Amino acid sequence: MKKNVMRVLGYMLLAMSVEAGVTYDDFNDGSINSGWTTFQNGCSLSETGGEFRIQGTTVQSGWGHGSGLNTSFAWLGLDDDFEAAVDFSVPQFSGSGTRLIYLNGHATTGGGFGLFYSYGFGYRVQTWTPSQFSTWLRPFRDEGSTFHRMKLVYSSSSQTLTGYVDDILVGSLDIQLSGNISLSINAASETAGMVIDTRFDNFEAVKNPIKNRPPLADAGGPYVASATGSDGAIVSVDGLDSSDPDGDTLTYEWDLDLSFDSDMDGNPSNDVDETEAAADYIFPIGQTEISLVVRDDEGLSGEPDITTVTVGYIDVAIDIKPGSYPNTINMGSHGVVPVAFLSDEFFDALTIDPLTVTLMGADFSAGLVQLCGKNAKPMASAE
Repeated sequence: MKKNVMRVLGYMLLAMSVEAGVTYDDFNDGSINSGWTTFQNGCSLSETGGEFRIQGTTVQSGWGHGSGLNTSFAWLGLDDDFEAAVDFSVPQFSGSGTRLIYLNGHATTGGGFGLFYSYGFGYRVQTWTPSQFSTWLRPFRDEGSTFHRMKLVYSSSSQTLTGYVDDILVGSLDIQLSGNISLSINAASETAGMVIDTRFDNFEAVKNPIKNRPPLADAGGPYVASATGSDGAIVSVDGLDSSDPDGDTLTYEWDLDLSFDSDMDGNPSNDVDETEAAADYIFPIGQTEISLVVRDDEGLSGEPDITTVTVGYIDVAIDIKPGSYPNTINMGSHGVVPVAFLSDEFFDALTIDPLTVTLMGADFSAGLVQLCGKNAKPMASAE
């Protein structure tokens, strides 16, 4: 499901050069991204989406230990749950220092955190401050142009940060991260004052979309209607107030009688009797329990929303439907004869003024039959 849109910012800082003709490729659709901005010391991208790729980028920097970072691509404003991975290769490295690569971040609550290689301990996932670099941080070591992946996964429900290198679990940390969360991948020289000349090829940064969240069904109701006959009444049910937190398009599944197994699968509460967002359906006299399930683009559904349709019975001798003519009264009847004017989808009976109702025939003109009411006003009510 589309998934949650995030703002991605990739950047490279410090004194570095970008090769002429370098392709900055939008990883989402493979097209060249016109949103890149290049400048003397690097390049930047502000992109809507979850992932981007840099191809064939050369970075050169004179760098002293603790004075800054050689290369950085960062995600800003991550959600409390995130999974971020970076693939990279380092085919060239000059100088006597050893290479250092680490995936780290910072959160308003939780502070600094990251996935590092620590000499004597291997890879570790832990909190950090810049002062720790000079004491325990050691280089990520590889040979030649080996391709690697570093990944951090955070779960807000378990408050656990987990680190992987080349899809191998290397450590985890119990930590609460929230607020403004940023994450970056960095490369530098371990040796203080070392001048490095490093080339990064096919550098990819991927922030997975937020987990698909279930939609919320709203069946409307409770619905109330009246019927003048034993067949029940047509009632319009409406699920258009249903919603999806990710903005996905919804599909609708109405079960219009939770007590009747219309698909004969042995379960009366999971039938699909109607698939329109809003629909007209004939309901019997009495109370019927109905439900609505909505699904998103990926087929994910939330809990069904259950409501009722109550149809009351109006005992009338004559029910006048739109377009019916003539409508006769049995003159053998005695006392009060109830008459109902019915609506349909094209006509609203509430627009009838009872004072305009006329009765035709000799018995009416002679006064033998007349509208019942007080002060020359007929008794009328809307049902």
